[in-house]
Formats: sequence, C-alpha cells, structure tokens
Amino acid sequence: MYESIPAELQVLPQWVVWRYVVREEGKKPTKEPLNPHTGYPAATDNPQSWGTFEQACHVAQYERVDGIGFVLTLNDPYAFIDLDTYDETLTADDKDRHRRIFEAFPGYAELSPSGNGLHLIVKGKTIDGRKRSGIELYTSGRYMTMTGNVYRPGPIEDAHFLVNVLWEELGGREEKNNQNTKLNNPQTESDDVVCNRAANAFNGPLFVQLMKGEWQRDYKSQSEADLALVNIIAFYTSNRDQIKRIFRSSELGKREKANKSGDRYFDHPSWGMISKAFDNRVPNIDVEAARLAVEKKLAEVRVSASAAPSAPQEQQAPPPPPVYPMPDTIKPAPRSAYTAPPGLVGEVARYIYDAAPRPVPEIALCAAIGLLAGITGRAYNVSGTGLNQYVLLLAPTGSGKEALASGISLLMSAVTQRVPGAAEFIGPGQIRSDVALLKYLAKTAPSFVTIAGEFAGMLEQMASLNAPAHMKGIKTVLLDLYMKSGRGMVLRPTIYSDADKSTKQIESPAFSLLGESNPDSFYQILDERLVQDGLLTRFTIFEYMGHRPDLNPFANQAPPEQLVQRVAALAANCLQLNANKQAIDVQQEPEADALFRQFELACTSAINSRDATETIRHIWNRAHLRALKLAALIAVGNNPYNPVIDYQMAVWATELSYTNTLALLKKFERGEVGSVSGDDKHSNEVARVIKQFMTRPLGYVKKYAGSLNVDAYYMARVVPYSYINKRLAATTAFRLQQRQSRSRLAISLKAASLFR
Repeated sequence: MYESIPAELQVLPQWVVWRYVVREEGKKPTKEPLNPHTGYPAATDNPQSWGTFEQACHVAQYERVDGIGFVLTLNDPYAFIDLDTYDETLTADDKDRHRRIFEAFPGYAELSPSGNGLHLIVKGKTIDGRKRSGIELYTSGRYMTMTGNVYRPGPIEDAHFLVNVLWEELGGREEKNNQNTKLNNPQTESDDVVCNRAANAFNGPLFVQLMKGEWQRDYKSQSEADLALVNIIAFYTSNRDQIKRIFRSSELGKREKANKSGDRYFDHPSWGMISKAFDNRVPNIDVEAARLAVEKKLAEVRVSASAAPSAPQEQQAPPPPPVYPMPDTIKPAPRSAYTAPPGLVGEVARYIYDAAPRPVPEIALCAAIGLLAGITGRAYNVSGTGLNQYVLLLAPTGSGKEALASGISLLMSAVTQRVPGAAEFIGPGQIRSDVALLKYLAKTAPSFVTIAGEFAGMLEQMASLNAPAHMKGIKTVLLDLYMKSGRGMVLRPTIYSDADKSTKQIESPAFSLLGESNPDSFYQILDERLVQDGLLTRFTIFEYMGHRPDLNPFANQAPPEQLVQRVAALAANCLQLNANKQAIDVQQEPEADALFRQFELACTSAINSRDATETIRHIWNRAHLRALKLAALIAVGNNPYNPVIDYQMAVWATELSYTNTLALLKKFERGEVGSVSGDDKHSNEVARVIKQFMTRPLGYVKKYAGSLNVDAYYMARVVPYSYINKRLAATTAFRLQQRQSRSRLAISLKAASLFR
C-alpha cells in the first residue's frame, strides 16, 4: 500500500521506520521511530538518522518493524492532522467536530495504522503542535506514521489558513497576548482589494457565502457566523474601521443585531468580535531567525556526527577530490560532462529527451537546467546569490533544438493544471528593451526563464560598437541581473525623462536566460570584447556537433505523473517563498565544500598566472560561481525543503563548469573565435590545416580532399594550394570575407611559414 503515498513525500529523504514499544504496564504502546540504516532510535532533529522512502519500505517489508513514518521539519511545507475518531473518551460533539474538520480540509487522507483514525496531510505552518479532544496537529519536530491506506485520494493541497484556524481553536499560543485586543493598524489596502484577496483564497467560497448571508448549513447561530466572517476579514487587515465597514457591507452585517449595539459589538474588550478575532493572534514570527537556528543545529549535528566513533556499519570514505590542473597542463575531463545529474534535474532532462522530436542529451539537459533555474532562482540562495542561470545551447540547424521549448511547454502545461501560479515561471520569448524586462520583473513575475531563439543575433547586436541604445540597455541589465537574485539584493531604480519608462527598485530579481543558436552564427560574432565586458562568462554553454538524430516515434508524449507532482510541489514551494520574500540557503557537506574550495583555488591560480591575458582571466573568473549554482540547483531538485550539496553533486557541477571553461579557452587558442577581421586568425587557420595534412594519416587527408588526388603530394610532404583552399573555404574566418579570400589566403600562407 505504501506506493499510494503521495509522490512528493516519497522523493524526500525524511523517512524512518517504527515499532510498538510498551513503556508502562496497562498503557497504550508508543510508536518508537528507528533509523532505517542502523535500526537504532531515530530523532526528528537529526537528519542523519533518517533515510529514503525506498530504504524505509525495504526495512518494513523484511525486518521486525510495524510501519514507516515521515519526519516533519521546519523546511518542508507539510502539516499533519491526526483524528482519533474511535477514542472512547470522545463525546458526540467531539466526533462531530472531527467530521467537520475532515470535510473542511481538502486533499489526501489515509487511515491510521489501527484503522480507527484518519490522517489528513496538507500544506501549512504553525509555531508549534497542538493536541486536544482526539485531534493532533503538527507541522515540524515530529514524525507522522504513514500507511498508504487511502481513505480519500487526492494531491496534498495548500491549506495554510485553515491550519492556523484549527491551531487557534486547539489553544493557539499558550500565553495570550492581551495587547492584541487593542490592535489597530493603519489601513494599507482598499476594501475591494481586501475582499478580492479573501474571495480568491483557499476558503474563498466560505467568505463569499457569508457575505451573502448564507450561514445555516455550517453554523448553529448567526453570532457564530458573524465571528467567522470577522475572523476572515481580520486575517487580511488589522484596521478596525475597515473590518467594520466590510462586515457591515455584508448581508450578515445589515441585520438589526449587528447594528443596534454600535461599535461595542465589535470593540468590547471581552466579547467584541474584533477583540475575539485579535485575541490569541499569532505575532509576527522571525522566520529568518528560526531558519538560522535550524541551520545552526544541523551544522552542530553534522560536526558531532563527523567527530563521533564510526557506526556499527562502517561507512566507506568518499573518493579523493579531482585535481584541477592549471592552463599549462590542461587535459580533457575524464568523462562526459553532459551526463544527466541525479535528482529532479536529471529526471526533467530524461523526460525532455524522451519527448523530443529528435532526442539529443545536451539539448535535454540544457532545457532542464534553464527551466528549474527559472522556478528556483529567487527561492534559494547559495554563497549569497540566487540560482538563476544564463544557459546557451549551440547546435546545428535541424538537430532538434525545438525540444528546448516543446519539452518545457509539455511539462509546464501539466504542472500548471495543478499549480496555476507556476505559469509565471515561464517568461516572454522576446526582450525588446531593458525597460520592458525590468517592468516585467517588477509587476508580473520576480523569477522566470526566457527561452530566446537564435540568440546569436541578439548577442551580435549587443556586442556591436555601434549597438542601438535599447540593445546596450539590455546588455547592461543582463550584466547586472546575474548577481542580483540573492536575499537582500536589490536592482536600483532607473529614471528617464519620460516618467512612463522609469522603473522602481526590484528586490532579488531572478532572471534566467535559456538561449539557442547554431555554432557558426555564434562564433562569427564572438570576440574578446564580448568576453571582457563579462557577459559571455556568465553563460554555461552546451555545444552539440553530432549528427541529426532520427525522428522519435514517441515524441511529445505526456510527462509521467510522478514527475508532474514533483515539479508542481517545487513550483508551489517557490511561489510561497517568493510571496513571503524568503529564501532557503543551500548547504554543503564537508567533502563538497572542500572540493569547491579546491576548484576556486584552481580558478584563482589560472587568473593569477603570469601568462594569463585579460581574456583568459575573464573566462576563468566565474567558473567557480557557475559550478556552485549548478550544484545548488541539483541539491534543490533532490530535496527542496532541506537542500544539501553532496560530494557527487559537487563533482558533476565542477566537471561541467571546468569542461565548459576549457572548451571556450581552446576556441580562442585555436583562433576559432575572436575578431574575425584579424590576420592572426586567418594565419592560425592555415597553419592548422597544414599541420593536419602533415601529421594525420592519408585516409584522414583524403576524406577532406574530395575529388583532388593528393596521394603523391602526401608522400612527398607537399601541401597543394587547391587542398588548402578547399579546406578553408567553409571556415568562419574565410567565409565571412569571400571577396578578399584569395588575398587573405596568400597573406596567411606567408604567415604560416612561421609555424613550420
């Protein structure tokens, strides 16, 4: 039955197993949580004592335990409501209350291990847990037994407001803050805005119903209905006059009883409705302080665990970190850097590959990184910055680049059916001006990805010395936005003489860019200026130069349900964090941190090298940051509520960034990029072709000779002019200036003599 547990819980490594333990004679046995790895007692504040869903299920199947459980933490969004319906101490009113709670809360519900109770699982957070009259409510610091014995199927729904209403009904804060009865904050929004927010909330239908005066079905008296309506209004405004005004505009508020007592009906310190609504009101919580406290505790746990004696099962030490050579000892990466990483990033890449009309791994991985960066860019931080990414795909025309847009569109179409707000993570396809981009970030979505086709053309306009003003503005904004997505960062306002063009300050804007182009177009316009102004070094570049793949008979297939659930859960969590202007810091395991430090030292050494040019320094400058952002993205996909970069994630990200950096360096080294009008580039191309003729096997030379008979020339080690001309005709350096090709070739042949 465990497979029926919602997939978004299954993917999180927050699972334990449990068994019944009798601690006192004659009393109910307790459910003791156990570490699925070792069998020792587990703790809700020690992540090292938890395991994966698969591990817990395996132990539950083959070992002497009674079930599995999920640990609730401060970093996940889940709330657990336990209704012990068959408790013999419950009254008829208590059981009726249980029924109404079950009907009020939406989504997934399952039977308890005994089969006599119900577990409701929703999304919502409270300060602490409560237990009263056979009802238990917890959102952190506890584990919940899970059975998968579904009583009411459905997804895990957002019910934050209802969770807090129930929490207050169960006692709320143990110490009442009587000052709240005098609360009266200034009005910040109009009555219409407050009413619209209330009507569009999860309990919006109840608000609309009460505003119409329809109370008989859910309340025993009109007074209870009055208080319920005031409670809802007071959730959105703390201004007493506004609460009274909105209430009196309702059908309930037009009754004689609601008006004959005047303001005393609302403001009396003992029985006034507003006083009751404000009484036991939860004060503003310092979420940041709580988050830091949790992170400190986790760090202490990790340190103590690393210093503790080894467990009964000896753990294998991680492999030594790879050594990153300096530029003078560069070697290729030991394996493909384009292998799909673990977790959600890899799963999205695999789906986009499977659904692509012409499947290409590099294209699928590029799309997965760009999409998840657009979703998570503002909601998570690493090293003081958000997870927004600039990603560029280079692939020949006809190789299947359309999978970038089509794969993302298919997946997000399914996701937005579950989480409509997730649509804002996909931004506009074209950016016409810097003002348009900034206003979109400020007014429409603070975090999104733009998928830009034929990006080389846009890049060429931005790189030109005579670039139009709006393209210069776009480049300036792209340079600035890359580092402004972190918590506490702001993009300063821009002021124009035309007030309509002026932009306001934007907090933590997370703009991700997923561009595509063909290699020839890109390298034609690429020169040192584009590198040295810092724009290109912000991009992670994926290049595919393989054959055109065959058509996929399973193209455009629907995404798997489990994948949709995982992406939807991540999107919902990011929307909530963005709305609250919060961000979760991605942590690093010690081995991962050591690897990143080594990689940063390697990059710094390359920058400080005596032979490093300004271009080389710029290319190495952001390699470490790109790797860190990539690893953090994988960690968030692995566990959105407690993301931690492990050693393997760090290896994958540093290898990709390292390989990416070397590839660009080699392009400059071989003269395949840079100023296309320079004689040096032409000379380098000629020298390269001559060197290949003299050093490669005859079969390789004949492959490029076409109809030319080069056997005798090859044996005599004489390079024919016609062969050189044929080889260079299609290269970037010579194709761009066809009218001058002969003179260019003649000059370059003379220069190439220096390389003999």
